Amino acid sequence: LWITVEGWCLRALKPAVAIRRLYRRLRRGGRRSSISLDRGDTPHEFAQTLIAGVETLAREKAWAAGILRPIGQEARDLSDLYVQAHYSPHEPNRADSARALRVWQHLRWRLWVLRFVAREKD
Repeated sequence: LWITVEGWCLRALKPAVAIRRLYRRLRRGGRRSSISLDRGDTPHEFAQTLIAGVETLAREKAWAAGILRPIGQEARDLSDLYVQAHYSPHEPNRADSARALRVWQHLRWRLWVLRFVAREKD
């Protein structure tokens, strides 16, 4: 139910606002995974650091590799949309925010698995 309501709420926002919220959720999910992330990283630096951490965990936990590896492309996609929404003079449109929401719907559960795998490692 929460996931459905969340989708409705995000679709009701302006595209740039929705994309920014989803990117903040990505950053929060990354921080919760115990991967060393720097608050001052640019969106692309953040995505690269997250990808490197995910790759390390995927090598250590082969059973989770298929679930974790797509985080890289999804994080990159959401970061690119965030950069467009935050720094570009061209406002994102509804198609961009719909794409961000689709990416987030896949990424959300992968971040939960990432958090579990990272905790299992410690």
